[in-house]
Amino acid sequence: MDGKREDENIKEIYDVCLRHGEQVEKALNRMIEKHDRPFSNFRPTSLYSLILGMRSENNNIELLKLDPEGGLKERIPHGKLVKFTAEAYEKLLLGNGLDVKTEETKLNKNISIKVINELEKNYSLKHTQKKSIHDYFRKRKIEARIINGEIEVKTNKY
Repeated sequence: MDGKREDENIKEIYDVCLRHGEQVEKALNRMIEKHDRPFSNFRPTSLYSLILGMRSENNNIELLKLDPEGGLKERIPHGKLVKFTAEAYEKLLLGNGLDVKTEETKLNKNISIKVINELEKNYSLKHTQKKSIHDYFRKRKIEARIINGEIEVKTNKY
């Protein structure tokens, strides 16, 4: 770009960026054409899956969650959602991220949103798990109280 005016250099850089964007779009369209078929084999670590997400059980697109090192985040083990949710809730209560007096309703999801965000730091959650977490607090399956100055998180049966 030596010897050219500044506005010409800016125009050239702009054109390069524009062409690059068009090439990326064409590449993504080719990946969609090749891999996004209803009965195609799913490859969770393919570039296509990492960029666009993967199909969940109900065939919705579910974005893949990556840990800080770039690996796929693991899911919460089957049957352990209540335990992990209670632990995250207690951590937020002890760290002043939540107040024991906060209540969950159908419209007010203050507890579950914060707990879900805390869990998603380490785990990948399905939409159904997020709904279950909301129900745990709304139906008081998980609740907290202060006993002798200490916060106690308790899990109850429905």
